[in-house]
Amino acid sequence: MPRRIFDPLTLVTSALMRAPERLIAAAAGPPIALNGPNLHRATQFMLLFSSDSLGKTGQSVATARRNTGLGARAVGVPLAGVQVDKTIIPGPASDLAAWIYRPRPSRSATKPLTREGNQIAARTIVFYHGGGWAVGSLRSHDSAARALALAAQATVISVDYRMAPEHPFPAAPLDCIAAYAWVRDNAQKLRINPDAIAVMGDSAGGNLAAVVAQQCRERGIKPPAVQALIYPATDLTFDTTVHNSLNDDFYLTVEEMEWFRKAYLPWDSDEEKRDPMVSPVFGDLTDLPPALIWTAGFDPLREQGERYGERLRAAGNKVFSHCYQDQTHGFLNFAALPGAIPRIGQMGAQVRAALDLVSEDPN
Repeated sequence: MPRRIFDPLTLVTSALMRAPERLIAAAAGPPIALNGPNLHRATQFMLLFSSDSLGKTGQSVATARRNTGLGARAVGVPLAGVQVDKTIIPGPASDLAAWIYRPRPSRSATKPLTREGNQIAARTIVFYHGGGWAVGSLRSHDSAARALALAAQATVISVDYRMAPEHPFPAAPLDCIAAYAWVRDNAQKLRINPDAIAVMGDSAGGNLAAVVAQQCRERGIKPPAVQALIYPATDLTFDTTVHNSLNDDFYLTVEEMEWFRKAYLPWDSDEEKRDPMVSPVFGDLTDLPPALIWTAGFDPLREQGERYGERLRAAGNKVFSHCYQDQTHGFLNFAALPGAIPRIGQMGAQVRAALDLVSEDPN
């Protein structure tokens, strides 16, 4: 969820976002368009209640984190039908908290795979939350993790990696690599199929998922079966960032991107920005897992995600990409808005199909 200052109108906004679409459209104001479809009316309505960006307000990291949590609660949906357990993953410097989401089987569902009498989940997603490597949390992405678990019919393991500025690069990618390796090594304990694991994340989390996919090859770790990237940040030089028509604040601005980058890369060197563990677009893109990439039309990161997909294809990898033209950055977290759950359902179903395709034991 992108950062925002939420005042007492948050509760009113949350209620109105559940109103009939025709009322939301009437309240949103004149349609907004760039070079494609109009901005989704419910998303446009929500923009009316957002406040100044991080870069403009100069708010502290602590305030940004608090407001991210408030925003997540305002637009999230506590979906039922999912069992949530908490665990601890040993990290390279400290233990990492993780939440494990398992969809509860319906009475009509087929039995899960079994090995030695234990129930084995047919699919698993190791999920890294977004938030510019500095904000966001397990809680801010709880609704998204629940929705993905249901849509993909997969175990979702959401990882709480170390964040900047307290822990700048390379803390986050090292934690995420270690978390993925631990999940693979503990597949039997976790009751999952180690050959059907996807790494997935949104924004900064999409960056980390792409880095994990590359670094597994470099470090001799068996790679994930799929990399699923939601509006990922892939180039921290910002050479492929749209600046012109997206200078308006559609939940992420170039100014904010600079704020996050400064927190994550305090040394701000060109060499560091081009490190493949920072900007995966500069890595060796050969022989990588199949990629699913989703972008948003009103997002300054759109071109980064599209360029990464093009380079993956050129390197011989399988890539599925789709742009939600009427959406902004952060749409994964807008579960309360009309159309949001079906959209997440589409992404989850695509992850499910991709894992079933590459898994040795499709369900």
